[in-house]
Amino acid sequence: MESSRRALLLVAVAATAIGLAGASFRDNCDIKWNPENAAFSDDGHGLTMSLKSNSSGCLLQTKKQFIYGSVSTLIKLVPGNSAGTVTTYYVRILFL
Repeated sequence: MESSRRALLLVAVAATAIGLAGASFRDNCDIKWNPENAAFSDDGHGLTMSLKSNSSGCLLQTKKQFIYGSVSTLIKLVPGNSAGTVTTYYVRILFL
């Protein structure tokens, strides 16, 4: 009986890991605000945000909570004339 429980637990953990590994970033989030400023990579694992005007942005929201993760940002500034550039990056955590 104990060995069948362990086998069932192992199958459940493996199925969960395979399901998570197969999911892409595109499948796990929605662009809620100004989707014209964002584009997913072809493989669905990356997102590029581009500002189409001087006062625009984008809102990305995950469909579920994550225990851990990472975010990196690369910013391209105007060559030779970037004095006074202000960049804002907001992260909001919702507790439900």
